[in-house]
Amino acid sequence: MISESENRDWLNSHVFRIAGQEIIRFDLSRFQGLYFREVHTYTAEQFEDYLTKHFPA
Repeated sequence: MISESENRDWLNSHVFRIAGQEIIRFDLSRFQGLYFREVHTYTAEQFEDYLTKHFPA
């Protein structure tokens, strides 16, 4: 059974992908430009994809 938050996350990710934007969760976008040049938040699967794409074995 899929929870309401999983459905919301799925919908948000698709809307942001269509808009060409990235979701930054946990209000971490406030640190972008202040402490960090870029801020990203990933699911475990997205992080795995990022690592294999940018740091191939």
